[in-house]
Amino acid sequence: MNGDEALRIEEDLTVKKLRVQDYREMPWKSGKGTTHQIAISPEGADFTKESFLWRVSTAPMIEDGVFSHFPGYERILMVVQGEGLLLNRRILSPFETVRFSGNETMNAKLISGPILDLGVIHDPEKVKVDLQFIPNLRSETVFSFSTGTHFVYCIQGTMRVNGELVGEGESIRFDESEGFNVTIGFDVSGSGVHVSLTD
Repeated sequence: MNGDEALRIEEDLTVKKLRVQDYREMPWKSGKGTTHQIAISPEGADFTKESFLWRVSTAPMIEDGVFSHFPGYERILMVVQGEGLLLNRRILSPFETVRFSGNETMNAKLISGPILDLGVIHDPEKVKVDLQFIPNLRSETVFSFSTGTHFVYCIQGTMRVNGELVGEGESIRFDESEGFNVTIGFDVSGSGVHVSLTD
């Protein structure tokens, strides 16, 4: 099964597993780095040339730099690997979130070596976005997700999402027209992030 195939369709719920090789590797808008696009809406949109609703991606950062401008959009970011960033002299520690306008010039300085961030660029007039760190849970836990599109991303170790094994760097995507529950568990070293995109 590849990442484009639905794992399951139950009435109005569609579930897809996205493996690392399913992500689209592409240069930053500035050309000074590489991002791995997990998903974009509308599907197939080219974020460098046309408007889009939202884009979920990860990106390694190995040197200090400036985030690309995305006028009219909002960005939300989380450091999922590494020691964190200084963003315009404000500390962004691992697993914390920061929001900033795509119009803003955001200077990023590594605190102690390379990092990997998970971020969403979105139209704030049309979609609400949230990132929630999911720490290692001692037992499987049920989460209630609202209507919309959701991603559960595995930072490290192995997750089990509604019974489906998800490895490091992989994701499960849910698209739902009504609220639903998701059961999440981890191995001894696992942790993840819930990405929520709602109207």
